[in-house]
Amino acid sequence: MQPLAYHVTITCYGQRLPGDDRGTVDPNHNVFGTPLAPGNPAQLAWMQHQLTEPPFALDIPRGKVVLESIQYACRRFGWKLWMAHSRVTHFHTAVTADATPNVLRTQLKAKATKFLKNAGFDLERRKRWVKGGSVRPIFDQAHLQRVIEYGARKQGEPMVVFVAGEGTWVSDGGE
Repeated sequence: MQPLAYHVTITCYGQRLPGDDRGTVDPNHNVFGTPLAPGNPAQLAWMQHQLTEPPFALDIPRGKVVLESIQYACRRFGWKLWMAHSRVTHFHTAVTADATPNVLRTQLKAKATKFLKNAGFDLERRKRWVKGGSVRPIFDQAHLQRVIEYGARKQGEPMVVFVAGEGTWVSDGGE
């Protein structure tokens, strides 16, 4: 069965590492609405030691550029963008796409990187995103609505948000 859409989450490099006390997604903790992997200070310290570059983060100007890149990718490939939210440590999207999850994830990350460089941000070669990212299928309208609500409104203070039919809004802060 072809999914109605995909919920894509891309984390910025060095952010929300395994062991973080806010919880993280891993192979055993990856079902929407269920508990995250618990914090583990020793694991977090080890993961921070493994970083080869400083962590990357989005601010409002970078978040706007990332949102523009997501909107561009959706127009270019004929995908339907339901929701996108650029936050300090990651971005969420809900997208209907006739692409494999890997192509969808790869294109969103590549366009975000290209747009950030073209806008004059972070011109040096650096890691901006984690390897991989979460791409979860959405099979029905009710699930899609829950993902839109979660991605746009259930993450604390919003930063740079787009919701189909509502438009774009920008706020201060947001992680």
